[in-house]
Amino acid sequence: MPGTINKMASDQDICCPPVDPKKWDKKTVVWKEKSFIVDEVLQLFHIPLNMGQVVTRMFKKIETAKASPPKADFLMLAYDPSPWKSEIYMTVTGKVPDARNTTLSGTFITQVFDGPYNAVPSWIKLIDAHIASL
Repeated sequence: MPGTINKMASDQDICCPPVDPKKWDKKTVVWKEKSFIVDEVLQLFHIPLNMGQVVTRMFKKIETAKASPPKADFLMLAYDPSPWKSEIYMTVTGKVPDARNTTLSGTFITQVFDGPYNAVPSWIKLIDAHIASL
């Protein structure tokens, strides 16, 4: 297209490393006090309204605290307890001032799904069936 500059994104332009589905699909992960910070995202019927602002705020706090994990170990999780809010968990390597620090411990079963948002109910049925089969 005339007048358009085509620029490849560098590692610095990307906030989150791409997910390798093989690393997470149908795996069992055991964590003992894995460190995270947590923040809340406003939602309207489970659709995030301010996720970009929250993720940016969390990254700044992590970077300021020098608590960033290596890119290969970075993990961002979402917990969606209601139609009005979700919680974002980001891995950290130490305590982050002015953030809600927490740890997660337990055995977790994972499965990767990729597709449109309206497929989520069918994915929930699939993961429920997978867990029941164990």
